[in-house]
Order: sequence, then structure tokens, then C-alpha cells
Amino acid sequence: MKLGNLITASILFVSSSLFGATTITFDLEADSLRTSAGALAGDGVVMLVADTSGLGNFGAVQTGASFTAGSFLDAANKELVLYSSTISATTGTAGAFAAFTSSITPGSGIYSALSSGNPLALLWFPTLTAANTTASIGDSYGIYTGNGNADGSSAWVTPSSTSSGYKLYMFTQSAQIATGTNANSIGNATLTVGAVPEPNRALLAAMGLGMTLLRRRRR
Repeated sequence: MKLGNLITASILFVSSSLFGATTITFDLEADSLRTSAGALAGDGVVMLVADTSGLGNFGAVQTGASFTAGSFLDAANKELVLYSSTISATTGTAGAFAAFTSSITPGSGIYSALSSGNPLALLWFPTLTAANTTASIGDSYGIYTGNGNADGSSAWVTPSSTSSGYKLYMFTQSAQIATGTNANSIGNATLTVGAVPEPNRALLAAMGLGMTLLRRRRR
């Protein structure tokens, strides 16, 4: 058997107002998710994220980001976490991720931000564990936003109508469950979590000047 991290997740979305009366089931499968050095990860956090802006410009992950399903990953409130879990939460075995089913109602509350055609991305953090799901500065992570309809996958966007088993596949050439067309390096977590940007000094100075003028006017 070829080594690699295997994810098989069935994610159910039920909506009464998003696209009409709709039930969408994502069949998420990914393999060979590794560390930045290409080593097999012992655990790891995995997420399915939707860019509710519709632009597909997934931003860099910053320390303190929320990994909870139903919350926004970024401070700009556009990258909505649809699914989040760890390997050990279901199997506890390196290299395998058991089936996982989750139901949400995107037509209400925070899920009202989700629309058809929103770009989707798979994110993985191979050094995190079930006991530690909070990203810190320097932690490695990877992101995959699709490769057309490679390896039998559907497009990596929220479907526009009722869909049963909407396929989201990410297989590499060394995948253990299905040999894919993606280069093995696609599965390496080559990005790193960064610090929250400090406020621009010029902006802070302008805000301070504005407050000073406001106080003078009140006097």
C-alpha cells in the first residue's frame, strides 16, 4: 500500500432558502496530505472552506483563526468553514481518515452567506492534533482549490442545485486509494501560518489626529 494521508468525508448540507428546497451532499476524498517536508503526518486538522465573496482569493491563514465549522476562517469574514475535523477524531490512525457526516442549514444564520458557485478549498494542517487545533505562527498548512475535473472530481464550487454525492477529489500520483493526476508536491503543506498584521502606523496617526480634533470641537 502506498503511503499517504487519506480523507473520505461525506458532508450533508440541507437548505430551505439558499437554492430553494435543497439537499447537497459533498463526497470529499483526498490523499497524500503531508507536512512541508513531504513526510507522512501522524494526525492533522482538515477543513473544507468556501469563499463567500465568490472571487476565489483564499487569503493567508493567521494565528488565532477559527477552525470551527460554521465560523469564518479569516478576519475579513469571507472564508466560511463548512467542515472541520482531525484524523484521530475518527480513526486515530496515521494515513487514514474515516467517513464523516455533518448536517448544516446554510439558508439561516451565518450560513446565509453561502451562495451557489462559491469557490471551495481543502485546507490541512498536518502538525496539529485533536488535542491542539489552534494554529500558531510558523505552523505549516496546505491548500487545494481544485484542478478542473481531474480524476473524476466535480468543479470545486458550491453546486447550484440539489446534488447527491457532489464529488470533491484531490488525488496525487502516489495516492493510496486512487492514482491521481496531481503532482505529489500538491499534497505538501508548504504554507505557514502568519501573525495578525499590525495596524498601519500612518492610519493610527490619522486616527489619533481625528480624535484630537473631535475633542477640540466638543470643547
